Amino acid sequence: MLLRTQYTVKDIAEFLQADIEGNSALVLNGIGRIEEPNPGEILFVSGKQFFPYIESCIHNCIIVPLSAQLQPSEHQAFIRVQNPHAAFATVISHVFQEQQRKSGISSNAMIHPSAQIGNYGTIVTGK
Repeated sequence: MLLRTQYTVKDIAEFLQADIEGNSALVLNGIGRIEEPNPGEILFVSGKQFFPYIESCIHNCIIVPLSAQLQPSEHQAFIRVQNPHAAFATVISHVFQEQQRKSGISSNAMIHPSAQIGNYGTIVTGK
């Protein structure tokens, strides 16, 4: 799932009050699943059965258990926490709250004069 706001690994680690290994400046623009990673997503692994998927992650931040004997590649960042599942849920809750607060109309948006916009709509410019 793509996010409207981009974060860095450092932003997420500071929010979780957790340590970073790897590229702390990596830009994150989505939330995903470790089984189907896309570049720029934050992911998590909670058990050893998911460790093989880490190898296919490129330009991802992965929340991993403190005890995991893993090292990030040069194109990854790890955030180490006691409970990756709970940390991932906390991140999702945080970014969704920020996403919902950003309602309004971008000054760069082009809107047809006959368009009807709801009270809580958000209009951004296309990319």
